[in-house]
Amino acid sequence: MDDLTYSYIYNGNQVDQIEDAGNKSYGFIDADYDSEYTYDANGNMIMDMNKGIISITYNHLNLPEVIKFEDNLRIEYLYNANGVKLQKRYYVNNLLNTTTDYSGEFVYTNRSIDYISIAEGRLKKGTNGTYTPEFFLKDHLGNVRVVLSSPTTVTQVTDYYPFGMEIPVSGSVSLYSNQLKYNSKELQTEADLQWYDYGARFYDPQIGRWHVPDAYAEKYFNLSPYQYGGNNPIRFIDINGDSLSATENFINNNRLAEVMKAILATKWGYEYFAQYAAEGDELFGYKFDSNGEYSDEGIDLIFDAARLDIDSGNTDCKESKDDNGYDIRITIDNTTNASIFELAGTIIHEGFLEASYMAKDIFHDNKFDYSNISDIVKNSTKGATYKY
Repeated sequence: MDDLTYSYIYNGNQVDQIEDAGNKSYGFIDADYDSEYTYDANGNMIMDMNKGIISITYNHLNLPEVIKFEDNLRIEYLYNANGVKLQKRYYVNNLLNTTTDYSGEFVYTNRSIDYISIAEGRLKKGTNGTYTPEFFLKDHLGNVRVVLSSPTTVTQVTDYYPFGMEIPVSGSVSLYSNQLKYNSKELQTEADLQWYDYGARFYDPQIGRWHVPDAYAEKYFNLSPYQYGGNNPIRFIDINGDSLSATENFINNNRLAEVMKAILATKWGYEYFAQYAAEGDELFGYKFDSNGEYSDEGIDLIFDAARLDIDSGNTDCKESKDDNGYDIRITIDNTTNASIFELAGTIIHEGFLEASYMAKDIFHDNKFDYSNISDIVKNSTKGATYKY
């Protein structure tokens, strides 16, 4: 296990040197330089001597376009205008070694389809042209722990330290090259980079930090803009660093996702949720281009799915653990046999009625204290949990 000591530039948030007093052969590899990290004017890391990175070029969204390594290795990324990754190219000695193309659920390697993502895992193309289903078993954070190709055939087992670095376990199985692992994000293994692509930023699980500052750092003034998951990775997941978000349980429920997409496709649905979104947030393929009024006040709206023994849905509001605002969490029962129309009614009730009461109350005086809720609503909402 690693035993890391961090030194920072001018006692600020940007790490300058990391020393490892623990395991020298696995995990974080200490290059042992006096100054190991360099940053550009935007705060993006552009040199990491511990990984042999000599330069990184970023685009206008602070996403890496070119990563150059020692030993003449290079990774290049191509994105669309919204920052969605379209292609990855890996060069060895200036010769193209591997090209990976991303087209929605389809992933191609060297111009040939590699796998197709599905809700339960993926369809992996074999050498004979046939597709083998791989089913992902995940924990509460969306970490892929076990991959099954059949009910009795285990093809991959992965264990993680809290901040996402893999634990080398004797007897672990890894027959396929599945790199969708921690938080179900893709691990970048070229040139032994070992970063996870979260969409808005790349994350380094070996040191538990992002190398690009949080775009919404002003909302979390009490935390480093490079920290991951509010420094509490057992409980929190940085989906994209969003103000408007959904948990893995909600996203992976096809029926709930179908309802949310239908609501967001309407003008009134999109405009309503835009109130909670921060610029760049994306929810079920719908992107928001500006900060909503609730986002500016530190009000985050989170969709979750779980087993509810009594109700089909409930909404609660609590002070955020990792910032100075509030989290409004809408939880929908994911075990119900309700129809699509009934699910839509539940989501609309919780999201457009209950959550709206809470957001307006907070917006009134920056506190959730029932001061801006009518007496009728107030009497039905004691304990900050709405049920029906």
